[in-house]
Amino acid sequence: MPSGAELFPTFTPALATITGITRQQFAVVQTSFAHTFLVGQYIKFLIPAEYGMNQLNGKTGLITLVFPAFPDFFVTDIDSSLFDSFVVPAAPLQSAQAVPSGEVATTLLGATKNVLPYP
Repeated sequence: MPSGAELFPTFTPALATITGITRQQFAVVQTSFAHTFLVGQYIKFLIPAEYGMNQLNGKTGLITLVFPAFPDFFVTDIDSSLFDSFVVPAAPLQSAQAVPSGEVATTLLGATKNVLPYP
């Protein structure tokens, strides 16, 4: 499966590959590995047509909940209850992605870590 996401990225917070999204009032998103997202960050969704749930493609949502015990899940403020189902294809050509795109302006959460390998 193509990833598009790096397990140890140069920039944080990094994008995450999506492996599941629920259809409910507050969409719960599962990623392929532990993400670095925080409550208050905005995430843009890139959902290729072959995954279904095309109504979410290009939308931006606010992360409202993360689960320390389940670091590959987060909850957004997007109501996906009437969206088509999200299904990972057997042989996808692209990956569905959650891309950090900002955060609530009254906080500075994710932009404080420099992971570049400079001395």
